Amino acid sequence: MNQIINICACLVFLLVPSLAVIPPAVIPSAIEAVYGSFIKHNVAGDAEQAESIPLGGLAILVIDQQVSFYPGGSLAIPTANEDAARIAAFISNHTSELSQIVLTMDSHQRYHIAHGIFWTNDTGESPQPFTINTITSKDIKNRVWKPRE
Repeated sequence: MNQIINICACLVFLLVPSLAVIPPAVIPSAIEAVYGSFIKHNVAGDAEQAESIPLGGLAILVIDQQVSFYPGGSLAIPTANEDAARIAAFISNHTSELSQIVLTMDSHQRYHIAHGIFWTNDTGESPQPFTINTITSKDIKNRVWKPRE
């Protein structure tokens, strides 16, 4: 079930931008609406799902098709709408031949190692914005900065 929901969610964000630009303010609520309660870590279930993927056959790998790469997005690519239309046409024209459609998403969660909120010092402070690259391996070894629990 999660696999179907994930594919549908990714296809929505792949196909919808080819029809219209989604305002960035709408994206978080749209993602929540699509995923709902499925945004949970389930390592055992994910491993089981991965083992059930058939080997061989024809697959298509669509890399980083998220809305931010479409016109109006923060990392817009001028040909994104045309690219999405070609990918959608390929999938439509080859559905019976495809054994897998694999979609990736370049995501940076709020609580991510590259974000200041991930790190804390002995006084409970996080690094100032845009200074995360000042944390050194020596700082981590000496526990100047440590992952927030």
